[in-house]
Amino acid sequence: MDNHENRLLIFVHILKTGGTTLEKILQGQYNNIFLTNRTGKMYTQESIKQLFSENMKKNLNCVSGHFPFGIHQLFPRPFTYMTILREPIDRVISLYFFILNNPRHSMHRIIKNMSFKDFIFNNRYKHLYVNHQTFWVSGGKEPDLSKAKENLEQYFSIVGITELFNESIFIMKETLGWSNLVVDYKRYNVNNNRPSKKQIPKELIEKLVSDNRLDLELYDYAKKLLQKKIENLEPHQKKELQVFKTKNGNV
Repeated sequence: MDNHENRLLIFVHILKTGGTTLEKILQGQYNNIFLTNRTGKMYTQESIKQLFSENMKKNLNCVSGHFPFGIHQLFPRPFTYMTILREPIDRVISLYFFILNNPRHSMHRIIKNMSFKDFIFNNRYKHLYVNHQTFWVSGGKEPDLSKAKENLEQYFSIVGITELFNESIFIMKETLGWSNLVVDYKRYNVNNNRPSKKQIPKELIEKLVSDNRLDLELYDYAKKLLQKKIENLEPHQKKELQVFKTKNGNV
């Protein structure tokens, strides 16, 4: 596939999409990688500028973290983007219960006294649960669906899907030329102590659907992009994908 050997890879790590697992894989592929999200902090275009020295801008080959599209402007060199999107309603449910069940999380002190209903009706935290993925991919001051789609087409070499995680990792490997990929990788920050979408009251699901119409459309759009890449694999690559999925439990 495309030659990305000399490009800076920028991974936009959106909360609760499987990004921590992917970052562990990235650390095995890139020898000069910078991770910004070890504290879980989310960065704006302005706040992230202070993190990179001029030497880092020249020599890094991968940057990953909780920041929106647009930081390529800090790096005067060839670049490409990557991200993972998750079914929006499930992402919000996962986010809330992940914070609730993790006392070390920076927001745990607030969330522990707040029900899920209170959380999604609290405008103070709407940036976390209302079209959050569209906002991160569009890179503007407000979520912009058309801009997000345009960015995915023009600047992202690969958009993974959490629900197709193994397929996403395999396509990343093929697209970006990864070698020696650990087949039986470990999943990180998996939250098993949470209710399923079916266990959430209907009126709350309807609220989330209404709040995340842009994210739902962007997710469907990105999923089709990934499925097209899978369909276009060569026969030998499709066989390799099946082996990869089998050895990783097809999760």
